[in-house]
Amino acid sequence: MICTERESHHPKFYFVNKEWELLPYGIDYKNRNVSTVLEKPQNYQKLFEYAEKLSKPFPFVRVDLYLNNGIIHFGELTFIPSAGMDKELNNEEVKNVDMIFGNYLKLN
Repeated sequence: MICTERESHHPKFYFVNKEWELLPYGIDYKNRNVSTVLEKPQNYQKLFEYAEKLSKPFPFVRVDLYLNNGIIHFGELTFIPSAGMDKELNNEEVKNVDMIFGNYLKLN
Protein backbone atom coordinates (compact mmCIF):
# COMPACT_ATOMS: atom_id res chain seq x y z
CA MET A 1 0.00 0.00 0.00
CA ILE A 2 1.23 3.45 -0.87
CA CYS A 3 -0.21 6.50 0.83
CA THR A 4 0.05 9.97 -0.69
CA GLU A 5 -1.23 13.39 0.35
CA ARG A 6 -1.26 12.46 4.04
CA GLU A 7 -0.82 16.09 5.06
CA SER A 8 -3.95 17.16 3.16
CA HIS A 9 -6.27 15.24 5.53
CA HIS A 10 -7.56 13.48 2.39
CA PRO A 11 -4.93 10.80 1.87
CA LYS A 12 -4.99 8.59 -1.19
CA PHE A 13 -4.13 4.92 -0.95
CA TYR A 14 -2.74 2.75 -3.72
CA PHE A 15 -2.26 -0.99 -3.44
CA VAL A 16 0.42 -2.33 -5.76
CA ASN A 17 2.14 -5.65 -6.27
CA LYS A 18 5.88 -6.20 -6.69
CA GLU A 19 5.61 -5.33 -10.39
CA TRP A 20 4.16 -1.91 -9.45
CA GLU A 21 0.75 -2.87 -10.87
CA LEU A 22 -2.31 -1.36 -9.24
CA LEU A 23 -4.44 -3.87 -7.32
CA PRO A 24 -8.25 -3.58 -7.26
CA TYR A 25 -8.64 -2.51 -3.63
CA GLY A 26 -10.28 0.67 -2.45
CA ILE A 27 -13.46 2.54 -3.24
CA ASP A 28 -12.16 4.47 -6.23
CA TYR A 29 -9.22 2.38 -7.39
CA LYS A 30 -10.47 2.60 -11.00
CA ASN A 31 -9.95 6.36 -10.95
CA ARG A 32 -6.33 6.00 -9.92
CA ASN A 33 -3.34 5.18 -12.03
CA VAL A 34 -0.28 4.60 -9.90
CA SER A 35 2.13 5.09 -12.79
CA THR A 36 0.86 8.61 -13.50
CA VAL A 37 0.77 9.61 -9.84
CA LEU A 38 3.88 7.98 -8.49
CA GLU A 39 7.16 7.37 -10.17
CA LYS A 40 8.46 3.96 -9.18
CA PRO A 41 11.32 4.62 -6.75
CA GLN A 42 14.70 3.26 -7.80
CA ASN A 43 15.00 1.22 -4.63
CA TYR A 44 11.38 0.10 -4.36
CA GLN A 45 12.50 -3.55 -4.43
CA LYS A 46 14.36 -2.91 -1.16
CA LEU A 47 11.05 -1.88 0.42
CA PHE A 48 9.59 -5.29 -0.42
CA GLU A 49 12.78 -7.03 0.73
CA TYR A 50 12.74 -5.29 4.12
CA ALA A 51 9.00 -5.85 4.57
CA GLU A 52 9.42 -9.56 3.86
CA LYS A 53 12.28 -9.88 6.35
CA LEU A 54 10.47 -7.96 9.09
CA SER A 55 7.20 -9.85 8.62
CA LYS A 56 8.74 -13.33 8.41
CA PRO A 57 8.17 -14.33 12.08
CA PHE A 58 4.47 -13.41 12.03
CA PRO A 59 1.43 -15.05 10.41
CA PHE A 60 0.01 -11.61 9.56
CA VAL A 61 1.44 -8.12 9.99
CA ARG A 62 1.45 -4.85 8.12
CA VAL A 63 4.94 -3.37 7.85
CA ASP A 64 5.03 0.42 7.60
CA LEU A 65 8.07 1.73 5.78
CA TYR A 66 8.56 5.28 4.59
CA LEU A 67 10.66 6.44 1.69
CA ASN A 68 11.96 9.99 2.01
CA ASN A 69 14.57 11.40 -0.36
CA GLY A 70 15.66 7.89 -1.27
CA ILE A 71 16.13 6.81 2.35
CA ILE A 72 13.98 4.02 3.77
CA HIS A 73 12.66 4.59 7.30
CA PHE A 74 10.92 2.03 9.51
CA GLY A 75 7.55 3.10 10.90
CA GLU A 76 5.88 0.24 12.74
CA LEU A 77 4.53 -3.28 12.63
CA THR A 78 0.74 -3.34 12.80
CA PHE A 79 -1.03 -6.57 13.69
CA ILE A 80 -4.61 -5.33 13.24
CA PRO A 81 -4.66 -2.62 10.53
CA SER A 82 -7.62 -0.27 10.96
CA ALA A 83 -8.77 -2.55 13.78
CA GLY A 84 -10.04 -4.84 11.01
CA MET A 85 -12.79 -2.35 10.20
CA ASP A 86 -11.61 -0.61 7.02
CA LYS A 87 -14.71 -0.83 4.81
CA GLU A 88 -13.18 1.51 2.24
CA LEU A 89 -11.06 -1.33 0.87
CA ASN A 90 -14.14 -2.81 -0.79
CA ASN A 91 -15.57 -1.55 -4.08
CA GLU A 92 -18.09 -2.54 -6.74
CA GLU A 93 -15.92 -5.35 -8.08
CA VAL A 94 -14.21 -6.58 -4.92
CA LYS A 95 -16.62 -6.69 -2.00
CA ASN A 96 -14.73 -8.98 0.35
CA VAL A 97 -11.24 -7.55 0.70
CA ASP A 98 -11.21 -8.40 4.41
CA MET A 99 -11.72 -12.06 3.51
CA ILE A 100 -9.06 -11.92 0.80
CA PHE A 101 -6.53 -10.52 3.27
CA GLY A 102 -7.77 -12.81 6.05
CA ASN A 103 -7.19 -15.89 3.92
CA TYR A 104 -3.47 -15.10 3.95
CA LEU A 105 -3.46 -15.76 7.70
CA LYS A 106 -2.60 -19.39 8.40
CA LEU A 107 -2.57 -20.47 12.03
CA ASN A 108 -1.05 -23.87 12.71
